[in-house]
Amino acid sequence: MHDDRHGARWARRALAQERAGAAVVGFEAGGVRLRPGEVVRVEGCARPEISGREGLLVVSVATEGGVHEAWTTRAQAVAAGGAWRPARRARKPAAEGVQCAVVVGPEGEAIHTDAHGRVQVRFPWDRQGVGSCWVRVAQGWAGPGMGLFALPRVGQEVLVGFLGGDPDQPVVVGRLSNPLNAPPLKLPEERTQSAWRSGSSPGGAGFNEIRFEDSGGAELLSVRAERDLGLVVRRDRAVAVGGDEVARVEGRQVLFVGEDAHLTTAGERRERVGGTRSLTVEGDQHAQVGGLSALGAGAVVVKARGAVVIEGADVTLRGAGGFVRIDGGGVTIEGAAVKVREGGAPGRGRGATPALPLVPGRAAPGRGALRRLPLVEMPGLGGAPGPNGMPIFIPKGKGGPLTPVELEVCAVICLCDRDRAPHKRKQDCVTARLWAMEEASGHTGKIKAEVPYDMSTRPPTPIMSRRDPRRASRRRWKGSKIPDVVVVRDGARAPTQDNIEKIIEIKFPPDSLHRDQRFKYDDIAGEAPFEVLDPERCGCRREEEEPDAPEVRVEDLAEATLLSLAVLFLLLDDMVPGGQVDDVAIPPVLARILSLLAPLLRGAAPVAP
Repeated sequence: MHDDRHGARWARRALAQERAGAAVVGFEAGGVRLRPGEVVRVEGCARPEISGREGLLVVSVATEGGVHEAWTTRAQAVAAGGAWRPARRARKPAAEGVQCAVVVGPEGEAIHTDAHGRVQVRFPWDRQGVGSCWVRVAQGWAGPGMGLFALPRVGQEVLVGFLGGDPDQPVVVGRLSNPLNAPPLKLPEERTQSAWRSGSSPGGAGFNEIRFEDSGGAELLSVRAERDLGLVVRRDRAVAVGGDEVARVEGRQVLFVGEDAHLTTAGERRERVGGTRSLTVEGDQHAQVGGLSALGAGAVVVKARGAVVIEGADVTLRGAGGFVRIDGGGVTIEGAAVKVREGGAPGRGRGATPALPLVPGRAAPGRGALRRLPLVEMPGLGGAPGPNGMPIFIPKGKGGPLTPVELEVCAVICLCDRDRAPHKRKQDCVTARLWAMEEASGHTGKIKAEVPYDMSTRPPTPIMSRRDPRRASRRRWKGSKIPDVVVVRDGARAPTQDNIEKIIEIKFPPDSLHRDQRFKYDDIAGEAPFEVLDPERCGCRREEEEPDAPEVRVEDLAEATLLSLAVLFLLLDDMVPGGQVDDVAIPPVLARILSLLAPLLRGAAPVAP
């Protein structure tokens, strides 16, 4: 039963013990007769509390001396008028060995720690259920900014030791498995394996793991990443595979080689592309095939700015109405009708417009943002290459410096502004290239081209494809407005007004922005800025190339003259019976004459050899 009087008495004693050392007098005396507990009086001292009538109570004595030496006593004393209660000197209990504990934390938290990587634990004998102080955790390796680090999580069992047996200095020195925290391996079946497995938090549904299989003849090292895997090699990396290598990438694969790339396949190589294959070679391309080179396609277009040369021992050009064959015996032209005439209209094909690849940023642990490969090397743009290879420049025309996104759009504008095509064709060129960039990025880039917006809603809403919600509809919807470029904050989301960073309208002279267009685009942009980009704003400089003057060699004129005489002879011998038989040679000869005289017909001047 609790007694207040008993508690008050112990409180007074404890207070007296704490006050015992508040006023202590130290002095020295000769001899060895002074003992603790005696009362002595001091005479001749000016301080009354020392020379008072009650005297001083000696509480401690230390005597020093030796043979043939004087002895000295050093003593401490207090006023003898009051009770003396010496301070209690109980030994601090020691905590020997290690103890089991469970990591604890606030409700709902799976990992609970502070800035120093400490945790709180609860011991089995702690019936109050209150967590301990912050406890340091021993790691396998610790250093300044380096080492191994793995925090014990809430609910896990740990071993706690005490530095020097001091209960106030606990340290987590180990971890234990138990039925609630089973090992990551199925034992004893997987006893030859070792594993280091973490757990997703919160929930623990996923995990990252490094596993070793040490069974003889079946040794294996496996690495599992629940989501992303980052690998950084600051210099060289060498990989040697003694057997097969199999890789499967469900998403995109982006690879950048800063210098040369060499690939040698000793056996057969097969490649299959489910969509469009784009290849851009800024220098020369050479292909050497030792056997047969076969190409099958729905349509084949070969377009060159210079000459096209097809050379072989036997060359055949075959179409639905006939063929032309050039072999060792000469030139054979066969068809239902062979027409050789000036003028006409040749078949035409669109030149190559390959989509450009993505280039990864510098490798870092975790997933990084992708940057784009520069479209082409454009002499029309001044300035040194920027961090992405794109020229960074300040245009001499109107406006100030361009943002990186505007630079990317300007690169396409300058590329499509190189020729003298009508402005509508240049606009189509920009749209096609921006769409190709979207396809290459998986429709997750910041630049969205030709997005139709339903103007009947407030705010206007983008009209997306039903088959692929990430891509804008390519249809021209009635009543919709289509800005040339929509720059978004998050490329994985639809270009709604809350996701719009900027609206860009592209104009090639003599086209200009109409007032109604500006009002509609402001409605689409909302609070986002609106800007017009044109070749002048982008700083494009189109180099006017002087066409080479057509030339015709004197040898070609001589050959054409001789062939003309041969045709005249073939026509004149028709008056002789049977002379019409050799007229079959006239069409190919006329074709050769026209090919030799074609430069002359375009205004060429004869050139001596």
